[in-house]
Amino acid sequence: MKRRSFLAGATAMAGASALPWHLALAADTPKPGGTLKVAYASDIHAGRFTLNREGPPGYETYWVSNNIHNQLVTLGTDYEVTPDLAKSWDVVDKGKEYIFHLHEGVKFHDGTDCDAEAVKWNFDDMIKRAKKAWVYVYFNLMESASVVDKSTVKITMKEPAALLPALAGYFGGVPIGSPTAVDKYGEKWNRNPVGTGPFTYDESEYQPDRLIVLKKNPNYFKKDAAGNALPYLDRIDIQVIKDPLAAMTALRTGQIDFLQRVNPQHVPILERAKGLVLETAPERMPLVCFMNMRKPPFDDVRVRQAIGGYGLNRKQIAQTVFQNRATPLVSILPPGVQDYLDLNEMYPYDPEKAKALLKEAGHGPDNPVEFELILNNDAPFFSDAATLMKSQMEKIGVKIKLTMMDKPAFLDRFLNKYDYQMAMEDFGALVDINQRSVSFFRGAKSNYGGLESPKIEELTMAWRREPEPEKRREIAYELQRTFAQDMLWCNITGSPYFQAYRDYIKGYHFMNQLYVHWETTWLDKA
Repeated sequence: MKRRSFLAGATAMAGASALPWHLALAADTPKPGGTLKVAYASDIHAGRFTLNREGPPGYETYWVSNNIHNQLVTLGTDYEVTPDLAKSWDVVDKGKEYIFHLHEGVKFHDGTDCDAEAVKWNFDDMIKRAKKAWVYVYFNLMESASVVDKSTVKITMKEPAALLPALAGYFGGVPIGSPTAVDKYGEKWNRNPVGTGPFTYDESEYQPDRLIVLKKNPNYFKKDAAGNALPYLDRIDIQVIKDPLAAMTALRTGQIDFLQRVNPQHVPILERAKGLVLETAPERMPLVCFMNMRKPPFDDVRVRQAIGGYGLNRKQIAQTVFQNRATPLVSILPPGVQDYLDLNEMYPYDPEKAKALLKEAGHGPDNPVEFELILNNDAPFFSDAATLMKSQMEKIGVKIKLTMMDKPAFLDRFLNKYDYQMAMEDFGALVDINQRSVSFFRGAKSNYGGLESPKIEELTMAWRREPEPEKRREIAYELQRTFAQDMLWCNITGSPYFQAYRDYIKGYHFMNQLYVHWETTWLDKA
């Protein structure tokens, strides 16, 4: 077993890389062709590929979309803003305008031009949908997109503000899809994605709960440093294997090449296995217990502080569920994210204090707090953590009903209908605290917890307007303290992320859940 890990750098605010990471020449000569066999634990979302214009699709769908679509800019392996459809850009008047210079001659999978008009259409569509688009809150300072010429697009902001991090790293920002295809497929446009990316998708080849197929785009616009056409692979077959033990066995026996997510409890086994590479990095995603503040019991701050604060033994969950591979976490940010602030001392494990807060809120043996905790079967540790949490809550007189479901059904209740009291999920690999702000704004589609805080909104907008990193850091610290004070967001631990693959896979760049790109991946085998 080869094991790799890396530390993250900061995300750039402006500029352009001289040589994007995805064009770098591999140490060995890449071999074109072949099929990469991948295992997912969950199927893609029923809503499929929405270009971020509707509700969130879930990571499985998002990772597929990463390989169908491009953006104006993306992230490099050190989390710098890197060219994608835009080969360069200019930041004008401290961020009042952004001018993007596009690669010329780029075609969508349907053969139509990906030019300035097409890019403008995508941004216009985002602005038109406004709060219906779950990522719109990142772009609420955007005023307009305009065509300068066929290969130049100008984004005008309402006021100077950071834009590049959101475009590059926040859940894919604004993926660029074919306007012609959206019009052609009508209501079924999200099941027939037509991008510019290295791979194509055909809905007719999709087998629900079994197989997702991606095929090489023979007209992809990118080449490697030696001028070779990308992608190298002919095809990617993504199998849905819900049993984590079966998925691990399939990897070890060579039935699959790539395991998208490794159960942390299987890490010691894979560390000893021959012929595999195990990838990890500092936690960028937290394990969250969302408390729906729209309804009882979590509309009461005392209940939130009791259950999400003093009554929750985070250290025990980190030790028992993750074998000390996770960090106990009170802050809204995990430790691998820029400007993380350790706030664990604000809520030491104190069952007696939790009981006192519940009593003050009118709860006790004759009127216990009772609620449903929904979770999904995407990761086995969800069940382990929820079961342990249920046991901890019993010690303070709280009763939890655990409801397990498939991930698509879970996402529908949690993200679309807000039909829950508490929901457990490892939610959102992050670049910085502004990326988490997708859930901070009143009335936004992505305000899943029912947050109502003008102060948090003001701090978030101040972060976006502030150009100085040190001042942004202080704003990020204040945001983290504000969330923790009233337990407006209940993180349990960091959520360590592991991927594993056969050692004949080359050219793959681990991005710690932020992206999964296969455009430079190749198979070093006969």
